[in-house]
Amino acid sequence: AELNEVELDVLEGDKRVLSHISGVFDFVLANINRNIILEDLSAFVSVMTTNSRIILSGFYEQDAEIILKEAKNLGLEECKRIMNHDWCCLLLEKI
Repeated sequence: AELNEVELDVLEGDKRVLSHISGVFDFVLANINRNIILEDLSAFVSVMTTNSRIILSGFYEQDAEIILKEAKNLGLEECKRIMNHDWCCLLLEKI
């Protein structure tokens, strides 16, 4: 971000970090395990603008379909998937 002169706010934690902020985000990154992603995904989506994106990582490839099912229910669409050994990363867009 610094090299590209991009200003960003980084909030570390689970969905509870969202309780003391206002506004929406163009981009969300969640690098946590499947269970926390499934539990927190609706909270992340609630602070995303239309056409914003979220990167989900930190889970196994075998968990991608269950995460994508929940993501679709929340209005997210898969843009890209990257696998590295058994690990998976998803790029999703809010439609």
